[in-house]
Amino acid sequence: HRDLHSFPTRRSSDLQTGADHVGDQELKQVFREHLAETKEHERLVEECLERYGASTSTLKDVAQKGSAMVSGMMARSADDTTGKFAIQAFAFEHIEIASYRMLCVVAERADDHQTLGIARGILEQEEQAAAKLNELIEPVAEFDLDQMGMAA
Repeated sequence: HRDLHSFPTRRSSDLQTGADHVGDQELKQVFREHLAETKEHERLVEECLERYGASTSTLKDVAQKGSAMVSGMMARSADDTTGKFAIQAFAFEHIEIASYRMLCVVAERADDHQTLGIARGILEQEEQAAAKLNELIEPVAEFDLDQMGMAA
């Protein structure tokens, strides 16, 4: 349970950065919408942890370092473009999806129906966000090409 606390927290920061810096308006809107959901995810995960009396500080630090490593690899791989933000968001959504799927298994095994319900709800929203981002990959690539003066 505790490992997941850092995902919504780190994700809020990434989504805010994306919403502030991307040029494509549709992608900017997806970031803004998912930012509101992610802040709610953070609150829900914290409630789950509090039920178990778990401290999040050490685990948050460890998970944020892992997240920073993924972001760092992406940052070195491309120039700062709207497409780069879209790729990072797409990749991170799938990390979150895998994490919440695992949490569902853990909660089910622990017979923790409250956490299971929360995890399933968040998982559904993460899958919807990933689907939206999936639809935007090609349009965002076109946007970046247009911004670079490389229109067809």
